Amino acid sequence: MAPDPPRRIRSEDIDAARTRVRQAARRYLLRLYHAWFLTEDTVRRSCDQLGANVETEDFERTVVTRDGAEPQD
Repeated sequence: MAPDPPRRIRSEDIDAARTRVRQAARRYLLRLYHAWFLTEDTVRRSCDQLGANVETEDFERTVVTRDGAEPQD
């Protein structure tokens, strides 16, 4: 049996999907930053490449280590 022919997808739907992917990638990069896996510079450069905006407030870390000290970058 032959596969169904390709069907056209509206450009609005593709744009919406791209936006959702950018937002998810931004959240993931920030999650890695807050877990001390990435530096702020790396997150900013990656988000710039994706076209995702980040704010200064996004980089406020509240996580501390078990001994109460903040890890060093």
